[in-house]
Amino acid sequence: MTGKIAIIGGNNFTGNALGKRLYEEGYDFIVVDIERPPSLPKEVPFYKVDLTQTTADAILANIFKTEEIKTVIHMAFLENPTHNLSMQHELEVIGTLYLTHACAEAGIEKIIMKSSTMVYGAHPDNPNFLTEEHPARGTPSYPFVQDMVEAEKIMMRFKEKHPEVSVTILRLATIIGPEIDYYITRILSRAAVPILMGYDPLYQIIHEEDAVEVFLVALRSDKEGIFNVAGEGLLPVTSILKILGRVPIPIFHPVAYPLVDSLWLAGISPVPGAHLDYIRYLWVADTQKIKDVMGFWGEYDIKSTLEKFFAGWRARKMGFTL
Repeated sequence: MTGKIAIIGGNNFTGNALGKRLYEEGYDFIVVDIERPPSLPKEVPFYKVDLTQTTADAILANIFKTEEIKTVIHMAFLENPTHNLSMQHELEVIGTLYLTHACAEAGIEKIIMKSSTMVYGAHPDNPNFLTEEHPARGTPSYPFVQDMVEAEKIMMRFKEKHPEVSVTILRLATIIGPEIDYYITRILSRAAVPILMGYDPLYQIIHEEDAVEVFLVALRSDKEGIFNVAGEGLLPVTSILKILGRVPIPIFHPVAYPLVDSLWLAGISPVPGAHLDYIRYLWVADTQKIKDVMGFWGEYDIKSTLEKFFAGWRARKMGFTL
């Protein structure tokens, strides 16, 4: 039903893990990125394409036509905040624009795009649960989030112009698991973790395996739209740290923001000060829509996900692999 698939941005954790699953299940697919994923089977065609190039749309369109691609999975987004904001913008925003041009030119029938629940923004007036109907306000001072917001807008404008194309945007909660390694897992791997004094918002996560599984569910489904995706359950930030055996270090928030910004500029902090909004205010996404429409629940709840992450961290610290 999906036809031949192209994964755009396959050389990151989620893209690489999805490629493994597609290969194991016998899907016909290709991978497009600037570097070939190291674990990608040699039988799977790989195309080196830089989405920041001005000719990327023409190159992609030619690849799609040559390979007879019908479905595109767009995962070309950075997993970590970067100091190179111009590159990030070119990759995620302009790159998404080039990709939509190529999809229109090549007659792509289905697009699945990876996004994040962070696009809602962490704001003091957020409701207890953010549905897909709530606006993606983002965080204006945080380009890591704002570029995802802009990429979503480009994809939805494409959908308006091409209603015949099935477009699905999956907004994933924070991904945690024993194998994934990015800024959140690095923060949670530390013995002591800074928090904001007087703030302890509820937090939601999704296990790395469920984060991959939901793309397979979307591939098989004939439904489309925007969907929030997260594991069952919520916990305050301090409870998450307690489960992981981490020591919370409360910092007065007027001090924390400039301090973290200074550490970010010095290359010590994995995130800038703007990220602190996400441990200060509530930004919990309602996941009922994907349960009702696609029947996706996920295998892991928040506690089992944290336990799996902790087990993986402890095994690596002892020199073992799971």
